Amino acid sequence: MKIKFNHIRDLSDARYASALMAEWIGFSVGAEDSLSISKIQEILNWCSGPKIILELNPGSDPFVLQSYADVLPIDGFELDKEDFNKWKELPFLQNREIIVSGDYFDSVDSRIFTHNENQIPSPAHIQKLKQPIASQIWDAELACISLDCESAADPTMKNYDEWNSFFEELELL
Repeated sequence: MKIKFNHIRDLSDARYASALMAEWIGFSVGAEDSLSISKIQEILNWCSGPKIILELNPGSDPFVLQSYADVLPIDGFELDKEDFNKWKELPFLQNREIIVSGDYFDSVDSRIFTHNENQIPSPAHIQKLKQPIASQIWDAELACISLDCESAADPTMKNYDEWNSFFEELELL
């Protein structure tokens, strides 16, 4: 099962995701509280393994993504359905993994595929979870799960016990 951690805010989240062998870590861009390019680069210098996804805030300028992708080692992008449909022909989106949030494929969840002009998307189902409940994962037979990172004003105050219990129940730890 593949895992994506959303909205990485600090090195603690990135290293936790890396230790769990997450497939992707996502950094929000285009919002007021988005991390700067230099802050993301600093995190990436200390963390390796997961693929790097930029999560575009809906309605933002697509060239914000390009400015990040020109500097950072980006593997893919997460866009909402409307933004993807408007910008899918942009050159910097080609041959990258794309996560389309929303009901792009008649689903309330997300889909991921590699997007390019020669390929028909063959997405894997990603379920976004706010509360980690292992039974939901097994019942749905999901290929991927997408998890929001632990939020805390002070990174040293983060408590990953709930996630640890969740991953133990899934037998991923």
